[in-house]
Amino acid sequence: MSMQSVDTHPDAERVFIGLIRKAPVERRFRLVQSLTQSTLWANIRSWRERYAGNTEREAAVRFVSFSYGKALAQHVQAALEKQEHWHLQPMDLASVARSVFQACERIEVPCYLGGSIASSLHGMQQVAQDIDPLVELDEQNLSAFLAPLERDFLFEKNSI
Repeated sequence: MSMQSVDTHPDAERVFIGLIRKAPVERRFRLVQSLTQSTLWANIRSWRERYAGNTEREAAVRFVSFSYGKALAQHVQAALEKQEHWHLQPMDLASVARSVFQACERIEVPCYLGGSIASSLHGMQQVAQDIDPLVELDEQNLSAFLAPLERDFLFEKNSI
């Protein structure tokens, strides 16, 4: 097993990973959520200090542009202009995952969780800024899958 941290002794890391793997999956997910939110708030604080003259919305759009590209940032900016009482908050990975899995159940397609959340649930804790669902979709069920998600999430249509 390769170690995650260069400043932690391999034996200590094995014990830590073993303890995580013994925890209930709900606890492991809360650990990922906590780590992610702490990291996100640190990033947001850094962005706000760096761009002190920006509003919260402007800082959020800059962050999205830097992290995910200008096209998505433009969609975010347009959506934020429609939201009168919007404020910055960390994402709730559980709610996002729940929405995706419910959309899969609704159209009866298989869905699996991959990426950093899946690794974290298996004991290799990581920051997770998104979910990585593996969904078996074809042209016929893609629209049915996206329809309930479009109410709460932004999609870059050209990337789907």
